[in-house]
Amino acid sequence: MEQGPHLTELKIHGFRGYAIEQSIKFAAPNGKPGSGLTIVVGANNSGKSTIVESLTAVSQRGAPSFSEMQRNRDADHLVKISMTDNTGNKWVLATAGGSEATFTGEHTNPKGHQIFVLPSRRTCPASGQQRPP
Repeated sequence: MEQGPHLTELKIHGFRGYAIEQSIKFAAPNGKPGSGLTIVVGANNSGKSTIVESLTAVSQRGAPSFSEMQRNRDADHLVKISMTDNTGNKWVLATAGGSEATFTGEHTNPKGHQIFVLPSRRTCPASGQQRPP
């Protein structure tokens, strides 16, 4: 089964708690049920939300702004977020000392990639239960 473009890796540096560059590799779809699904779990305050916010920042139409509180001082307040897909395309979003970020490199718009984030189970009612008002 032919698979379309999909993300293979995300790298985060200088954004929130990511003072040193960290990367996450995504599962590759292969046509089997559940393939291509990446689940991020971890303790509170371990960076799960930052991963989601990084994907959102890179995938939105315009380059975002990163406030001083979002930039890690141990990374000299510089933010660099990159994502790569299975076709070799790479998008890099980076700041240059201020809050404004710009896309650098060959690809400046991750067209064709849809990123879906499912809410945590805390916001989804269990089967048969009503959501609180």
